[in-house]
Amino acid sequence: MRKVGCLFLVIAIIAVCVFLFPQKSNEEQIEATIENFIKAYNQGDFEKAIEYLDAKSRNAMQGYMNLLEGVLGKYAGFEIDMSDLFSMGIAIKQGDAMSVKISDIRVTGESNAVAVGHMDLYNKDTPIYFIMTREDGKWLISDMTDVAPD
Repeated sequence: MRKVGCLFLVIAIIAVCVFLFPQKSNEEQIEATIENFIKAYNQGDFEKAIEYLDAKSRNAMQGYMNLLEGVLGKYAGFEIDMSDLFSMGIAIKQGDAMSVKISDIRVTGESNAVAVGHMDLYNKDTPIYFIMTREDGKWLISDMTDVAPD
C-alpha cells in the first residue's frame, strides 16, 4: 500500500510540473532566441547579442572584434574596446533599431531550422532568413541572410 502511495505522489508531482512548467515547442524557442538577439542588438549589448549565435559564429565575431580592437588601437595609439564602440553606434542611431516580424519557422531536422522574418529596410519589406542550429539543447543563430536557403 505504501508503494502505491509513493507512486501516486510521484505521478502527481510530475503532472504538476508539466502543468506549471510546460516545455516550449521548437518554434517558440526559435522565436524567443531571435527576439532576444534583436533586443540585445538594439540595446547595443554586443556580449549579450552574440550569446544567441552558435559557437562557430560567436567565435568568428569575437575574433573579428579582437582583430579590429588591435588594428584600430595600434593606429589610434590607445586601447579601444569594440564592445563599447558597438554600444555607442547603436545609441547614436536610435531611430534605426532592428525590427523583425517572424512569419514562418521550418524545423528541418533534430538540430536545424530556418525562420523567415520580415524587416523594414529602406522603406521596403525585406525577407530575412535566420538559419538556426540546436547546440546543447538551445536554438542558436548560425547565419542571417536575405537569400533564401536551399
